[in-house]
Amino acid sequence: MPDRTKEVIPGVFSRHAEAYRDRVASAVARGEARGRTRVVELLAPRPGERVLDLGCGPGILSLPLGEAVGAGGLVLAVDLAAGMLDVLRAVAPPQVAAARMDMEALGARDAAFDAVAAGHSLQFCPDLGRALGEARRVLRPGGRFALSLPRGGAASPAWDVLTDVFDRCLPAPPHPADGRATRELVGDDDRLVAALAAAGFVAVALERVEEVSVYASPADLVGMTLSWWACAWRLESVPEPERDDIQAEALRALRDRLGDGPLTVPGTSVVVSARVPPGPRRPPP
Repeated sequence: MPDRTKEVIPGVFSRHAEAYRDRVASAVARGEARGRTRVVELLAPRPGERVLDLGCGPGILSLPLGEAVGAGGLVLAVDLAAGMLDVLRAVAPPQVAAARMDMEALGARDAAFDAVAAGHSLQFCPDLGRALGEARRVLRPGGRFALSLPRGGAASPAWDVLTDVFDRCLPAPPHPADGRATRELVGDDDRLVAALAAAGFVAVALERVEEVSVYASPADLVGMTLSWWACAWRLESVPEPERDDIQAEALRALRDRLGDGPLTVPGTSVVVSARVPPGPRRPPP
């Protein structure tokens, strides 16, 4: 298979865009995706502002950002996964525009935005420094930046059971070689903060957000996990009859070891906020 991030990840997300939307939207509705929603809180977009959503996916942040800026504002939602953009366009209000765009080479002019959001997306940039530099470039003086990134949570018996089954039955998840440096950097708080400072941001602040997902039953957990982008990609390479067998084995293992539910899976996100240094006001668009 291809070993480059931009050849692998957009295709995976495009093929599973609707399942991804359903899982994350459900988590947001239950208050279980606090890392992502915290990004919107920290940006505090105001009516009439222009906001860029990096790696927008199906619009998990784009839509609330669009609601906040109102009809007089603009949210530009960008992603490399065409399938995700299609899902967003189907429900986006007029002030939310979706465009296929690389976070490392934005097709936007300097100082075009009041705020930039990145919800669980920057870990997919092979050149994180370049992506941060682009975010800095398109922000006006004094503009705001907020991002969230996933981190491993506390030990979870339910997740340990699934990991054991899937690692025995499925190929490894997609981790293209050109993204290794970014994956290592975003997992280190100090290096992450330093990377934003190196890109020209100030007032960089990092916080941890604990998240707990609750699943009504083993079937609920297995179904959600198998539809998640990384697991769905792993399942694609398995012949159809074997997929049902793997799902059945995962269900048996969960029920045998943990019962019929509910099941909890803890997680952690880090959320970083920063600003561009103040300066002369940008000219009107």
